[in-house]
Amino acid sequence: MKALFWDIIPPKEIKGTLWDELDDTKIKINLDKFEEKFSQVKKEVKKVVVEKKAPAKKEKKTFLDPDRTRMMSIVLNKIRIDTLELSDAIEQYDLKILTPEVCGLLLPILPNDAEVKEVSAFQGDIMEELAVCDQFVLIISGIAAFKERIKAVIFQYNYKSDYNIIIEEINRIFKVFNVMKEDKNVKRLLEIILALGNYMNGGSFRGGAYGFTLVSLTKLADTKSSGITFIDYIIKFIYEEIKEPKVLDVIKDLKEFDKLQYQSIVESSKQMENRWKDVLALKKALAANKDILLDEDKSDKFLASFYDDAEGKIKEIKEKVEKIDKDYESLAKFYGENPAKFNMIQFVDTFRKFTKELFESHNKYVEKQNKKKKNKK
Repeated sequence: MKALFWDIIPPKEIKGTLWDELDDTKIKINLDKFEEKFSQVKKEVKKVVVEKKAPAKKEKKTFLDPDRTRMMSIVLNKIRIDTLELSDAIEQYDLKILTPEVCGLLLPILPNDAEVKEVSAFQGDIMEELAVCDQFVLIISGIAAFKERIKAVIFQYNYKSDYNIIIEEINRIFKVFNVMKEDKNVKRLLEIILALGNYMNGGSFRGGAYGFTLVSLTKLADTKSSGITFIDYIIKFIYEEIKEPKVLDVIKDLKEFDKLQYQSIVESSKQMENRWKDVLALKKALAANKDILLDEDKSDKFLASFYDDAEGKIKEIKEKVEKIDKDYESLAKFYGENPAKFNMIQFVDTFRKFTKELFESHNKYVEKQNKKKKNKK
């Protein structure tokens, strides 16, 4: 065959380029026609040329499940990093190679105990006789706490942004709690609802109430008379009877209930704490294997770069989540509710629904008044 003189891009430089997206193995080539066109020496038609067949390649040994082999092959072809180079990067925490993307791809294909045991039974030349994925298993498993290292690197990449998101949500909850306990407009609005409700109920057993359950707020829109709901009448009463429109500024504060993600905070904080346990597992595994760690191992330096900061953030989140529960218990009791029977999620859902109905009725009233003004001109 004629040689094609081209400059090859080194594998390290392929990532992120057009070539990284291409797969030349999908191209089917008719080898006979190709050789006929590009043969270095033209074949003579009448001359029978007996060519020596190249010795068949010796099939390399594999001990892995075919599905796992396929999965590993896809990832290793995608990241395009030599296994020995990858091994050094894991041992030395080379973050130029162990990028978030690479770590995310590697984690699912890291060898499990059964695979390590199977491949470790191999006796022979690793590079010459063992299949690529089996080489990967054998080389990577030679690193103490290899899986914990990758998990710790992933944690190190994410913990600050995870912390910021969780703390932002926690602070939003505390802000709403403060509004619900201290805001004069909230108290005034509930006072107006109580007064109107007692007037409507008159001398019945429902009249003369000193307070009402929060669930009652979700039923106000169901009470209708002369084509308007009780909430519609509350808005009209505030504007036209007592002339205290400032009370309805509370709608803006109550709209914060739409953004509250209490359950998400609880789950996210637990997930972050579980990921932190991966870092603690790495520390424990390194201590157990300290006698076999190489001089090039940079575990101590890597952990020192974020450990104290992360530990402080994990502790802060845990304490604040516990404070949410404690503050909610106090808030529920402040509203005459039993926190064991009326939990945080129910509290949020109740005010979310009530605020939505209040907001819609208020908008409807304002639009109606604006139309009246416009018609008068």
